[in-house]
Amino acid sequence: MDSSNESFTQYIITELNKSSLIESQLKALINDLFANIHSLSQTQCFEISNCVIDIFQNDPSKPFLCDLFDVWPLITVKVSTDDKAYLIDRLCGFKWPIHSIVRICSALVEVSFSFEECVKAINKIEHVILSWKSSRSLNSVDLEELPALFYQLTSIGKSPNDRNCENNDEIMGNISHKIIVSVTKSLDSLLCDYQAIKNNSSTNQISLYNAILATIVHHLTLVISKDQILSREIVNIFKLRDFDSIKIDKSINHRQLNSDSSMVNSISPSLLVLLLLVTKSPRQEDKIIQLIKDLIIDSYNILDVSNNAEFYQNKMWKIDDYLSFENIKFSFETLVRGPLMVESLIKPLLNLALLIIGINIQKYIYIFL
Repeated sequence: MDSSNESFTQYIITELNKSSLIESQLKALINDLFANIHSLSQTQCFEISNCVIDIFQNDPSKPFLCDLFDVWPLITVKVSTDDKAYLIDRLCGFKWPIHSIVRICSALVEVSFSFEECVKAINKIEHVILSWKSSRSLNSVDLEELPALFYQLTSIGKSPNDRNCENNDEIMGNISHKIIVSVTKSLDSLLCDYQAIKNNSSTNQISLYNAILATIVHHLTLVISKDQILSREIVNIFKLRDFDSIKIDKSINHRQLNSDSSMVNSISPSLLVLLLLVTKSPRQEDKIIQLIKDLIIDSYNILDVSNNAEFYQNKMWKIDDYLSFENIKFSFETLVRGPLMVESLIKPLLNLALLIIGINIQKYIYIFL
């Protein structure tokens, strides 16, 4: 081991741990790190990366320290696989300082390559978003930072690393499915909170919510239109009726969305939003409309069985109802909010709106086939 590099590592760690450290000194240290990364060994990179995590875990009181996460990913990707797994576990294992959440999320996304690493990153960012929902206090992320967190959430697994893996397509599909589950839960949480405050808050707060939701939906539109694997996984969830992993949260649902217990097993309104956003992709509009038509037919058949079958009413047979029309309405409200409504969604929305109007008039919808 080069003694000069060893001395440099100890110098960096010692300086970073000084309580008297000021912003200008930190910038000089970061510049030194950028200039010397190429010559550091795996062990030295691990020591510095671990030191950065120690600083944020033990004393996160200085906002300017988040600049360390500009260089942290470049150091961390040089450590061994096992050491990187340890560092990611550590980073995900404590509550992040509010002033640094977006920067830390970005750094975490940059170093997450394997499926296991991506899952840890997804779970942590989802937890950060949902913690805002549950607390809405000075100790939670700011509402205006939520679009950036959704961006980071959908960016996980997009690194060019490990592209030569034989099972890469399957791995990316699994990561995309996990992202869909997390985006759905997170967006549902935000939508439910919006529904709760809509009639009890100031115009300014409602306008802020509208702007935040519009920005998130606009970002999701761009991501889904460009990411074929993500689009494919969204469509497959509906084709295969694979809704078990994306149920509406019961506590959120009953408290804020609808008190009807039958909605607990309904498809999430945010999942419907994601499906409609797939229409932004080339030649997808007719396919998506047909998918939703089929889903509505299945839902009405289930409703018919549940209303008329004695063995169902006696709970001898359990069927989950797929689609709640309250949730379709909720999805529409999300999509048409704000100036960022995408033109390609107008056709499917109009078609689906006409379909739902027809359902409200007719008991069955076979006339629409």
